[in-house]
Amino acid sequence: MFAINFPFVFSALSQLTVYFSLSELPQALAQSCGISVWAAQCILTLMVLLGAELPIIIYAKGAPIPALIVGVAALCLCLALGWLDFTIFCLMLLITSFIFAMKFRDIFIQKGGEG
Repeated sequence: MFAINFPFVFSALSQLTVYFSLSELPQALAQSCGISVWAAQCILTLMVLLGAELPIIIYAKGAPIPALIVGVAALCLCLALGWLDFTIFCLMLLITSFIFAMKFRDIFIQKGGEG
């Protein structure tokens, strides 16, 4: 079993100066953990995405549209902060659109076969 422990985020926050921007957080996290800046950006993006998506997924049982809206908004926030690369953002949107296209295709094929 793999357990994720995030105490290094707090050590990264303690290394920042009093006046800091959120775009400096990946560099501080990378420096405190000894990882690359890209990996720190991915960790921070996943933390924001999970923090936003998990309650929506739990409470909106079987409703993917609210989860999609909140997920895209969280990714846009990470993109605006500079924590997410634009190409990765576009790839995530492309994969999500393919998943929804397959769901809609299955719905229309089932409806068309019944009538």
